[in-house]
Amino acid sequence: MALELIDFGPDGSTGRITITNTGNAATQPSLEVTGGMSGGFVLTEVITGAVIRVERVIPEESTIFIDQATGSVTVDNQSPITGNVTRSDWWAVPPGATRVVQFAALGAVTGAPTLTVRYRAANS
Repeated sequence: MALELIDFGPDGSTGRITITNTGNAATQPSLEVTGGMSGGFVLTEVITGAVIRVERVIPEESTIFIDQATGSVTVDNQSPITGNVTRSDWWAVPPGATRVVQFAALGAVTGAPTLTVRYRAANS
């Protein structure tokens, strides 16, 4: 399983992760965003323009788990927060393709919000 991690970082950080699927079938990455955001976050797949937007307070000690394959969104891998997902353009990485994800916080930022992307090079 490939793992990409990006810290929201200081001002001026690009806040982007590049994902490459070396397999021969599409793969849907799962996404994890750690807290420290007063209004939530937006994840934009910049090549296709697909957006996942979660609008809610995310405490520093909490993590939002997004499973694009099932469409489930939970806080701390327990409580569903689907009602806080205001946009859900689920996306996949086609075989042999690369996708770029932009991570942006909504509202005030405390701590060090982080985006982690987990995926496998898929093979049929």
